[in-house]
Amino acid sequence: VSTQSTWGFVCTKPAAMSIKIGYWAIRGLVHPIRFALTYAGAKFEEDLYVQGDGPEYSREQWLKVKPTLPVDFPNLPYMYDGDLKFTQSGAMLRHVGRKFNLYGKTLEHQAVIDMVMDEIMDMKHLGSMVFYGPRDSYQTNIEKYTAKVLPEKLTSLSKFLGNKKFVIGDDISIADFLLYEYLDQHFILAPSCLNNFANLKAFKDRIEAIESIAQYRKSPTYIQRPINNTIANWQ
Repeated sequence: VSTQSTWGFVCTKPAAMSIKIGYWAIRGLVHPIRFALTYAGAKFEEDLYVQGDGPEYSREQWLKVKPTLPVDFPNLPYMYDGDLKFTQSGAMLRHVGRKFNLYGKTLEHQAVIDMVMDEIMDMKHLGSMVFYGPRDSYQTNIEKYTAKVLPEKLTSLSKFLGNKKFVIGDDISIADFLLYEYLDQHFILAPSCLNNFANLKAFKDRIEAIESIAQYRKSPTYIQRPINNTIANWQ
């Protein structure tokens, strides 16, 4: 297990102490949380676990630690924020949103944020079924996914975003980091996927132009790849 520390580059509301995240040494489910913490200027450190190579794809490094975690439902990812120790990536991202005022200003904003986040997680699941699916049918499945499924999902996201700067308008929120991660992962998978979606491409560029995010993406602690774990067809 490796541990690394990261400082957010623009401190809008610094945390009193470092937040700890535990996860695989991949982007996976945690990258939007990393982006949100970085944007908030929060110091955080990570326990990064590595899955072994095939054919065993050992998870021993994580499994030997799992029973010792002081959380109600031991799993990856986990977060320690002072005395608060918990799991589930959605709960973690929402906690960061509430703590650093990235969860909208009204109940309407929060409902939209929740809706978009849940919708994107549903979309991500469709990709995960291909990335982590049967190897013998991967090529057929990934071609169908990039040719049909992905454009349909991007079309719905583009229609929703319209001319808005961010998910809820002019104010950035945790949903924007989840949306950005979804777009960036698929841009890496299929670089032409945003060619017909100018507003999504502009949104992606807008997030990357934020100074703290730009610096984080250039830092030695940033994980560009792998996106998925060792056992996945596409990493």
